[in-house]
Amino acid sequence: VTDLSLLDKTKITVLATHGWTGSATDWPTDMALALKSIGVWPLVNVVAWNWPKTAEYLAFAQGKTPDEGVALGTALYANNALGSGYQQQLDFVGHSLGTLVNRYAIDYLQGHANGKMAGASPPWDHINTHVTLLDEAEDASVLSLNPFDWKSPIPSSYAWIDNYISIVGQYHAEAVNVLLQKAPSGLDRKSVV
Repeated sequence: VTDLSLLDKTKITVLATHGWTGSATDWPTDMALALKSIGVWPLVNVVAWNWPKTAEYLAFAQGKTPDEGVALGTALYANNALGSGYQQQLDFVGHSLGTLVNRYAIDYLQGHANGKMAGASPPWDHINTHVTLLDEAEDASVLSLNPFDWKSPIPSSYAWIDNYISIVGQYHAEAVNVLLQKAPSGLDRKSVV
């Protein structure tokens, strides 16, 4: 959806967040169209969070993920979107820096304060939260303007996490980890790592 007031509060919500230099018209749109083509569309809300201007420069983008995540959480929590009483399952799918944005959105929605920003009150139940990490961006801290400001994609509370690693990303003991053996451009993983 492009208008969050069109979300159906009785449906599961799938939220796709792009990463560095991406936009919602990249893979999030393709994912939404794939869900529609197999008949899932009428059963779920599909939302793509678009933050291309903030995500444009890697050195700045990693430091902006907490603010972007709180903005996403606030937008979903608003009464004209899903509202404070939302009780359905959420699947946060994030790629690269989008995994960090999703983490902060989840923490906000579940009432966990982040620095000077308060969490949602009343909070949403963590038992409804599924997190999908696609080449998560925890290592992006090394390339940011503040390499000591380490940010993890793992939210404070969740029901389930699956973590897909192709070229970048880290193993997470909290997640079901899937190591994809073939990297883009036909390179095998051994030659990339």
